[in-house]
Amino acid sequence: MTQHQKVLTILIRLGSAKLDGWVEAPDFQQYGDIFVGYKAPTRIAELSDPQTGYPEMIERGKIEGRRYLKYRFKHENTAKFLSSIPKEYINIVENELKSLGMSYEKEITEFIYLGNNTVRPVKRIIRVS
Repeated sequence: MTQHQKVLTILIRLGSAKLDGWVEAPDFQQYGDIFVGYKAPTRIAELSDPQTGYPEMIERGKIEGRRYLKYRFKHENTAKFLSSIPKEYINIVENELKSLGMSYEKEITEFIYLGNNTVRPVKRIIRVS
């Protein structure tokens, strides 16, 4: 597992355990058997960066009076970002949400047969429990 994948796993697990879902940057260094180390705050910052990361998946915010940022996994937004993130992140998100018993939305493409050997793709959002 890469450091980015470990940090994403920690975010989903820790965020689901907290009422507001927010996790502070230092909390990403180690969680249970997952160890990232001192580079963890950098990795979560890279994942949530508005230009190069996945801001539709991870929300970042400021903590008043502290120098650290806080992060929140946008589980209510899965239908929007699952199709735009790399496959290895999709696997982590789906596996972690399933193991935590959380439902999420996913966009799928179905093909409707129109006759005369033609089909039309139709995108639909389904809820996965």
